[in-house]
Amino acid sequence: MKKTIIVLLMALCAVCALAQTLPKTAEEYYNRAVEYHNNGEHNKAIADYTQAIKLNPKYTDAYWNRGNVFYFQKEYDKALSDFTEVIQLLPGANRAYFYRGKIYVLQENYTKGFADYDKAIETGLQDEGLKGNMASDFITYASQLIDGGKYEDALTYLSKALDIGGPSRSAYRRRAQAYLQADKPIAALQDYLQIVHIAAERKTLSERMMGLYFDLETPGIPVVAGAAVYMEMQVGKFLGQDTTRYQSMLHYITGRGNVTQGEIEGFYKQNVGVYVADVVDEEFNKLTIDSWYSKTNTAKVVDQLVKTPLINFMLTPNQNTYEKLRTIDLGFQLNNNWGVYEALLVLRNSAENNMLNAKVDPDLAHHYKGLAKDSFHKIDATYVKQFKLNAIDNVSWQDAETTLTECIELLSPLLAEKLNK
Repeated sequence: MKKTIIVLLMALCAVCALAQTLPKTAEEYYNRAVEYHNNGEHNKAIADYTQAIKLNPKYTDAYWNRGNVFYFQKEYDKALSDFTEVIQLLPGANRAYFYRGKIYVLQENYTKGFADYDKAIETGLQDEGLKGNMASDFITYASQLIDGGKYEDALTYLSKALDIGGPSRSAYRRRAQAYLQADKPIAALQDYLQIVHIAAERKTLSERMMGLYFDLETPGIPVVAGAAVYMEMQVGKFLGQDTTRYQSMLHYITGRGNVTQGEIEGFYKQNVGVYVADVVDEEFNKLTIDSWYSKTNTAKVVDQLVKTPLINFMLTPNQNTYEKLRTIDLGFQLNNNWGVYEALLVLRNSAENNMLNAKVDPDLAHHYKGLAKDSFHKIDATYVKQFKLNAIDNVSWQDAETTLTECIELLSPLLAEKLNK
């Protein structure tokens, strides 16, 4: 009898101790769920997250963690519900937008999935791994669009992939293909230049040509890819750099792509002028030029001072065209509301008009000559600065790995800069 009483007392103590350790609040259930979650006991974690949510229906962290458990267990509908709840409770939850979007993509509901990806970016998603995952989905979907002949739609998603995920050989390749199919060979050439830059970093030819193997069987692509390699080889040769890697790549393209070097060179010479003009225009369009006649006149100056020497050098890289390129002279003054060309023009017109007034009105000739002299002084000494742009020397064309774009990028900040008196 005494033993029985002792056993009952021990059992009662154990029950009391267990009762004292059982969670009572939502926070206690949540904390125990996190322990289960971290230990890989997912079913127990789900049970405790669920209990925490029952006690606190607005427990955002519990919905988020339970949604993650469901997601990695591939219970996508349940995970979808939890991530939606997180978004409703916390509209800025960018990671919840990503994972809900990912589920939609896995379910091939691309419209909803990509809308959530956009919201993830809009609400400040910074995780590079998740952004790379989004970019990969954009590329995959764009590839389906290309196969279905929807080239313009594919271009939209491939550009998004590059914006979100950064430089990617697969994105550039697919976008170049879409450009070519959409009859935009210059845009395709620009993307293949990026591919060549990435590829040239690889140690072996097979690594450099990886990814282009099957592309070269597609009509049109061997010529464009070859022109990109040829452009880099031309610059490298002039700079006295080792162009062996480019020569081997070009040889591979002509062999695999069933195209001659003559055809590649012909495409290059025919289109490089358009390519240069497009790049220059893109950079100069970034500038804010407000006056009423600035667009026309600035375009004339840009054509004469920038495009022509760049195109001539890219077509015939020799010492003569190089010297003309490296001494691009830009004389200008920038005020808050004045552009490049017109500011200089106004000063010159002012000086000329004052000289004319001096002849017409002898009594005020001294005054007008003084004004004219002041204008010429501003042109010569204050507002005009000669930029001797070492367009190759000062731009990082190490190993001929960079392109004309970087040369143009050097010009843009110089033009945007206000000159000190």
